[in-house]
Amino acid sequence: MNGKAFLLPLARLLMSSLFVWDGIVQLRNPGGTAQYFASVHIPAPNIAVWISILVHLLGGLALLAGFYSRWAAALLVLVYARMKLSPPTEGIGNREHDELGDRDALH
Repeated sequence: MNGKAFLLPLARLLMSSLFVWDGIVQLRNPGGTAQYFASVHIPAPNIAVWISILVHLLGGLALLAGFYSRWAAALLVLVYARMKLSPPTEGIGNREHDELGDRDALH
């Protein structure tokens, strides 16, 4: 079998895993994620966190399964672009550790 036949499924797996993992991290501590959202001035952080979790998990799984993959990819590109184009804030790189309660490991 041709090596190119595995390229699309591998790309889907790798790309979707980024968003599914971020959704799982947010789901493990929605309160911490809401606090982070509030610190970067996202409106209604307690609602936005659940929207973010759904978009990350459902979008990532849809991309992985190939279910409306173009729409899922377009949605995830918008999420990623918004994240990358927003102005940097202090501590943004430590968000994942803060959500998991690993604050002491950073100091």
